[in-house]
Amino acid sequence: MKQMFPLLLRFGLGGGVATLVYAGLAFALSTWTQTTSMATHFWAICLAIPSSYCIQRFFVFRDKQAMARTLPRFMVTACFAFSLSTVAVYLCESTFGLPKVLSFLVATAAVVSANFLLLLGWVFRPQR
Repeated sequence: MKQMFPLLLRFGLGGGVATLVYAGLAFALSTWTQTTSMATHFWAICLAIPSSYCIQRFFVFRDKQAMARTLPRFMVTACFAFSLSTVAVYLCESTFGLPKVLSFLVATAAVVSANFLLLLGWVFRPQR
């Protein structure tokens, strides 16, 4: 358990940095282009994925495995997270009638939890 606290702390810090990268990209795209909110969101995520991968791999999990193994898994996890957030917001709003802010909070909690578990247990899990 002692080893988990520093990992969770690095995950939180890394997530904060990755979120700032995404937010900066989304702001730039929404300011300088004429795209829809969803297109801006999609492209900001796509452009932020490389920095997120590097943050998770080198800072959070301190992984030394081959990129050929971890990068494809990270991409699958990123696609899953994007899908999960989209479905969570949709269900919270349309099925359960929750306000947008609460829907985003639920989606964020679901994505952060799923990401941590997938990154720890699958993407950056050491080979046996």
